[in-house]
Amino acid sequence: MKPWKWIAFFVGLIIAGVFSWDIIADPIVYFGYDPFPGIIYGTLVFIQIVLIAVGLLVLIGFGLLVLFRTVTFLLWAPLENDRDSSHLEFIEEEEPRRGWARDYPCEVVGESRYQEALDEICGGKDSEGHEEELTASLILDDGNSYDNKAVRIEIEGDTVGFLSRSNARKFRKRYATRKSPFRCEAIILGGWNRGRGDTGHYGVRLGLDL
Repeated sequence: MKPWKWIAFFVGLIIAGVFSWDIIADPIVYFGYDPFPGIIYGTLVFIQIVLIAVGLLVLIGFGLLVLFRTVTFLLWAPLENDRDSSHLEFIEEEEPRRGWARDYPCEVVGESRYQEALDEICGGKDSEGHEEELTASLILDDGNSYDNKAVRIEIEGDTVGFLSRSNARKFRKRYATRKSPFRCEAIILGGWNRGRGDTGHYGVRLGLDL
């Protein structure tokens, strides 16, 4: 149940207890006779007191909770803002670092079929893996039997993958007037072997923004 519904419920308890007080205290005025024997009268009075007391205690508790949260927010919010601001300033002053995800935004697909060629280009797998920065050639592969709009990627004369179908069409539209092959920076990532089956495949990304 939502907090406001709880508040409404306990306010209703208090109102019911207060408005029924007169009826129980002087039933002859309302009924013309006393319908409550002694034991029932005592029980009803006890229930009224409990209803009013519980309602008041809960409302006071809600009020104190709201007050506590408000004071906490007012005290801590400026400190949190200062801490966040100082962190942002630190980030802005930090030297920008070269990141392959930023510098090589275009992914190459199909590298899994050319792992041997990539392994030969990188000189084999090692425990640290590779981040080999090289030059790639992008070749319009009009004779491709699967997609006559394909763009093949070659590094050091070996095919290492293709542009995705959507990127191949973007590339052809943007660079259609340039002579093939088109060259750009590339990076080969992965290719680690740490033993006990912990090996990584090679992946290729291009410094090409499509």
